Amino acid sequence: MRLRHTLALAACAGLLAGCGSTSTGTPSAGGSYLAGVGGTSGASSTTTSAAPSTTSAAPTTTAGPLVGPQLAAALNTLAERTKSLPSLDPARAAVKTGNDELSKARAALQTLRGSAYGTAKNCGVVAQQRGIVSAQAGAASGQASALDQQVATQRAGVTALQAAASAVSAAVTAQRTPMTQLPDVAAALKSAAATAADRTGTANDFAGTAAGLRSNAGSVAATANDVTAKAC
Repeated sequence: MRLRHTLALAACAGLLAGCGSTSTGTPSAGGSYLAGVGGTSGASSTTTSAAPSTTSAAPTTTAGPLVGPQLAAALNTLAERTKSLPSLDPARAAVKTGNDELSKARAALQTLRGSAYGTAKNCGVVAQQRGIVSAQAGAASGQASALDQQVATQRAGVTALQAAASAVSAAVTAQRTPMTQLPDVAAALKSAAATAADRTGTANDFAGTAAGLRSNAGSVAATANDVTAKAC
């Protein structure tokens, strides 16, 4: 499964939270006109990295000579949307648990086949293993449904992030400041777009995994029923 640039999320949070960021635009008399904006993407992870923490609030952007009140508010919203993107951990947990349950179902199916077609046919064991297969396959399907819910949550987070980025672009247009004079804002929008693309790809991967898990669980259960019906 691809989990493309999972830590781009943290970097995107950093671009408005001052995570390793520098201001490259022209500062006002009081300093940088957009404090904490313009971080760069950090290293990516494919399996174990946690999503951005939502426990600390993003620093606020205040209005200044090049950042009007509307743009400052939009940037603050973008920072919050980035930091509040849902964790990927629940989805990863659903995948792991679902695969574990599917493995148990397949093991029970193998035992069922041995009891149905072996030299010592035992329909009692067949019936018992059929029940185990059914239960484990059902549990795997349940994890697929849980994963579907996580996919929906991830996509909702991406939609909110994209809406916040659109609001920033609209605010820049409304105040008629050339984007060339707002390099930190441009960097924020670029990082937000990259984060949205990464999260969308990850959500799509999880959706495919959920579909495959559900299909495989159904196939194992159907095979157990078929073997039982023919042998006993």
